[in-house]
Amino acid sequence: MRSQVAILFGARAVASLSQAVALILLARWTDVSSFALVGSLLGAGMVAVAVLDLGLGTYVLRHGAIAGDEEKVGSALKLNVVTGAIGLAVIGAALAIAAHFDPRFYAMIPLAAWMTLEKNSDVLLNVAIARGSTSVAAYSILTRRMASLLVFLALAGTGVQPLWAFTASLALGGVVGLLDSRRRVYARIDRFPSRRLTRASAAGLFDASKHYWSANLSNQFRNLDTVLVTSISSSASGAFYAAAVRLTNPLLLGTGSLASVILPVAAKRNPGAVRRLNQKLLIGIAVAVPALTLLGWPLAHLGSLILGGEYANARSAIHATFVGTFIIGMCPVVGAMLQSQGGHKSVGRIGVMFVPVILLAVSIGSIVGGAVGAAIGLGIAFLLKLAMLEVNFVGLLRKQDGDMRRMAIASNLGREISDEK
Repeated sequence: MRSQVAILFGARAVASLSQAVALILLARWTDVSSFALVGSLLGAGMVAVAVLDLGLGTYVLRHGAIAGDEEKVGSALKLNVVTGAIGLAVIGAALAIAAHFDPRFYAMIPLAAWMTLEKNSDVLLNVAIARGSTSVAAYSILTRRMASLLVFLALAGTGVQPLWAFTASLALGGVVGLLDSRRRVYARIDRFPSRRLTRASAAGLFDASKHYWSANLSNQFRNLDTVLVTSISSSASGAFYAAAVRLTNPLLLGTGSLASVILPVAAKRNPGAVRRLNQKLLIGIAVAVPALTLLGWPLAHLGSLILGGEYANARSAIHATFVGTFIIGMCPVVGAMLQSQGGHKSVGRIGVMFVPVILLAVSIGSIVGGAVGAAIGLGIAFLLKLAMLEVNFVGLLRKQDGDMRRMAIASNLGREISDEK
């Protein structure tokens, strides 16, 4: 499992670095308000993608690891294509309508293609991860990110307006990524059998994946934080917060890679082995949080220098977001272990319950302390969510232990009765 996490993490780290370079250049080449707009749309787009996903990404990740569930995975991949096409039309139309009120939105229309194409690629790559072929996913992720960066630099170098160059490069990278993921996955893994996708079968799939969907959606709702900060506080605070989020998002690569790998692995292990994994995870969190708190301040200074003089006041926001982002990333990891043991309903319920808590914490923090307050509020809300997931996970393991003891007692009693006869 360690090698799988390392491969996926390495690929995502390099891919994220390439996107961070593009965002830093965009921040330097555009004004603060335009960068805040891009940051808000990227966050809102991630929520839109989570809505369209219907939980199929996690569903495929879990059932792709289970022998005999090939037909379920094949049907999920079909539905994934349908939701992607719907998303492309709806998001594209929404951005086109918005462009009538603010011409800058014309440059945002390519984001509709990027969002939906990456969603389709990621769900397909989850099949490879579930089957243990993490290198397939790693190479495909690298390919699309590096393609986007090279196209962005090429377009900007030929004089294309930075906003257009950035969004067009993401869309073209999405096309390259989808084509590459299909080529790599189906070269290594046989195509999954599936039934004809009907309204009834699609509804059945959604019923099976809805708890994964609610959990993923609640995790992604935090990406509305930039929109909230910009609306409640100011464009400057929104830009500072967006910059802090984008600079610290690479932390989510490690936790995201761990969550992607740990779900199919833990699904095959007994409760005792999963409990030991959880104990190691808690020790890691206890060590990492104070370490990141110390590292955060010098990294915040470095980040503000990279972004440019306009972002000198973003240092405290970057520091607070740096620590909070790690806590945010650990929630899907604990959630993945809980889902692996059949606790997907609990994960979905907790996710839905914390959506208003998270948005309220960001809003109150933004009112009180601008970008810094919003970052602190976000971190506190996710710390509470992490604690709730952990409590439910421990409770589920205890219940499983109790069930196993009762089954053992019943089995022994049955043998004693049989011996007496």
